[in-house]
Amino acid sequence: MVRASSPGKRLCMLLWIVFSSCTSRIGTGVIEGHVSGASELFLGKGSLSPESKISAIPNVKVSIKSASTGAVQTSQTDFRGNFKLERIPPGSYEISFAAAPFEPQAHRVDVRPGESSDASVRMLTSRDVGQDMVFISGCPARLTGGVIPSDLSSVEIQLRRTGCYGSCPVYSVHLYGDGRVEYRGDLYVSALGIRKYRVAPSTVAGLTRRFFEKGFFSFCASYRQPATDLPAVETSVKLADVTASVFVYGHAAPEGLEELDAQVESVAQIGELVTSSLGLEWPSKQP
Repeated sequence: MVRASSPGKRLCMLLWIVFSSCTSRIGTGVIEGHVSGASELFLGKGSLSPESKISAIPNVKVSIKSASTGAVQTSQTDFRGNFKLERIPPGSYEISFAAAPFEPQAHRVDVRPGESSDASVRMLTSRDVGQDMVFISGCPARLTGGVIPSDLSSVEIQLRRTGCYGSCPVYSVHLYGDGRVEYRGDLYVSALGIRKYRVAPSTVAGLTRRFFEKGFFSFCASYRQPATDLPAVETSVKLADVTASVFVYGHAAPEGLEELDAQVESVAQIGELVTSSLGLEWPSKQP
């Protein structure tokens, strides 16, 4: 026979849970902050031009490593470039930041019980003028994103890949919120010319949500490597009064964009249209 617990016992149990939760929070700390950036190209005498400033970097991998135990915890910045790791045991930690196309950064942060430690950082592109250098411009002064509109039927998503010195596939694809797809193959693809067909509108809506979640509207307008004869890709999203376009020349895409581009091509179902019978592939990034 199961007896119902008395109101007094239930109250005691509730108070114990609340007390335990409060004790846990008081006995630990928080590491939080904001990640911004700048293109090294525009740095000079400690000053930054307005064009070089990057107000927020989304999708940055944030890792903390305990100096005493070696335990590692990870998080990621949101579309506003903010991050927060809670219930961190007191002690000293090494916090590191990693996101393409910026140089990794790391520094030490101390955590005290019941306190929040600010670990904000500004990331820079590579200092070396070479294949790893990326010139960034057209960064948004005001961030847009996070709150996904309820009506996604008017969305338009476009992706365009250009040629290179070699056999890079050249094509474009245009997705509409009602499921319409317009594909155009120009060079080194299986299907040349224009193809029009439809996909499920729900897949386009889901793709649009991922653009918001990944912070696409926080990306800068242009990412370029100082090289010649490399392929480029331009990704654009238009939804109501919000429009954003990102141009990437070479292998300089911001963290998260290549994943979005792959999802655009997957939703548009262009795999067989692009795959060349000659076995030509998108060139891989050189080590």
